[in-house]
Amino acid sequence: MQKPSLVIIGSGGHAKVIVEIFEETAAFDIAGYTSLSSALPLFHYPYLGDDDALPAILASGVTHAFPAIGSNRIRYRMPQRHQSPRRRLPPHDARLRHRHHARRGR
Repeated sequence: MQKPSLVIIGSGGHAKVIVEIFEETAAFDIAGYTSLSSALPLFHYPYLGDDDALPAILASGVTHAFPAIGSNRIRYRMPQRHQSPRRRLPPHDARLRHRHHARRGR
């Protein structure tokens, strides 16, 4: 069975932590990331454009988008802007939270 695909929104420190968590769970294939600038690479993943590219990325078959932006205010608005029946955010999974906090010694 093919894993669902995922685009990461953001490329800063918060996005790096989120990518590491998704890599650990291996529940998604990470297609790449969007960011306001390609100047901040996100590990080996391809830069797919800025936020304006998201509709085309999601229409191309990427099934999920994850707002990995450090600002709570901006991150809170992302699902409202990009949620639709075809564009889903990954479920908020307690296992992801647990692994993140365990890694940070919490």
